[in-house]
Amino acid sequence: MTDYSIIKVYTREKARHEGKDMAEAVVAYVRSLRLAARCVVTRGMAGCYENGETASSHLVELSYDFPIIIDIILPAAETEAVVAALDAMVADGVVAVVPATVRSFRTSTGLFPKNLHVRDIMTPKPTIVHQDFSVRAMVELLLDSGLKAVPVAADDRRCVGIVTQNDLINRAGMPARLGLLRLLPAAERDAWLAGAERQRCVDIMSSPPATVHEGTSVSEAIHHMNREKRKRMPVVDDHDAIVGMLSRIDVLKAIATTRATNAQPKTPPGAHAHIVRDVESRDELALSQGSTIQAAIDALVGAGLQRAAVIDGRGVLIGLMTDEILLKALGGQRSGRRLFGFLGSGRHDRPLSSIMIRQPKAIAEEASIDEALRLMTEGGFKRLPVVDADGVFKGMIRRDSILLALAHTY
Repeated sequence: MTDYSIIKVYTREKARHEGKDMAEAVVAYVRSLRLAARCVVTRGMAGCYENGETASSHLVELSYDFPIIIDIILPAAETEAVVAALDAMVADGVVAVVPATVRSFRTSTGLFPKNLHVRDIMTPKPTIVHQDFSVRAMVELLLDSGLKAVPVAADDRRCVGIVTQNDLINRAGMPARLGLLRLLPAAERDAWLAGAERQRCVDIMSSPPATVHEGTSVSEAIHHMNREKRKRMPVVDDHDAIVGMLSRIDVLKAIATTRATNAQPKTPPGAHAHIVRDVESRDELALSQGSTIQAAIDALVGAGLQRAAVIDGRGVLIGLMTDEILLKALGGQRSGRRLFGFLGSGRHDRPLSSIMIRQPKAIAEEASIDEALRLMTEGGFKRLPVVDADGVFKGMIRRDSILLALAHTY
């Protein structure tokens, strides 16, 4: 669901703005904004005004001045600026704002309204670090906030870079991804953090950053993210100051909102992703339930993945294994080779069935894309196992898989 507002202008037929009919002037103004907004003008049959005047179809002499209601529904992020302009325009009337939650928003020509902008779906007021922050301070901020990346700003909030998990691993020597860092042996974790105290964000950030302007259309931003394989992008204003972050989950939530309805929407011409089966890009690593922890470590390291399905002898999905589960099972110990920074030295011959996640959330191949979007956005899943009618594992779809499959819809 997306936050919208309804601006209601209560005016009258005689009201004018710069010599023009008020309703026509407001509609022209809203159209000129090129926002994802709809505007409706309603002429009342009767009413009264603050000065005691009455408009009624029964009073012929007053019938030329009936009440007019102008409803404008638009993204909440745009409301303040539009209301400020209407306050200056409406010299005779009342301007009110009513919060609204939009459950479905689609047009006849595509998945997204053409005038839906990045500012309408981004995460506003994001966490930002200064370029002179220590790497340790930034990492602790990321751990506390549950983030995987953070934009870097200069003194004037101008975006000068971004630090991602890969930057931390490759440039700052972080010994594990952020999700596993707290599972490191305390001595090793503290030793790395002490060294990170001497590094600054400016030394390890990716610069210049790939940013997107807040006024860019959502469709254009999605194409850019797909083309450049970006998981997230800082959003900037006209002065390159950071005003938000746009991530895959923001986009998926917006898509889910535009497609959310009890009846399936008509697929726009050219679109080819209807059901989960159409999502071709998948992670297909599967481990046998009889596999040992050691075998799982080797498989995950070899594939460069953080998770894998666990299947029985018929290929039926029965569980899920992640690097975090493996590390916890090994007590956070290390020896020689790395499993995303770790390889335990305890017992590696235990079967996966003793530690795996049982009955993981999965989706059927014949399920709609809309159902996949709902599960991923509501559950916060980055990956979702796919099964056929018999429960046989058919790979995992990812957030970027969904975006790529829907690319022709935009």
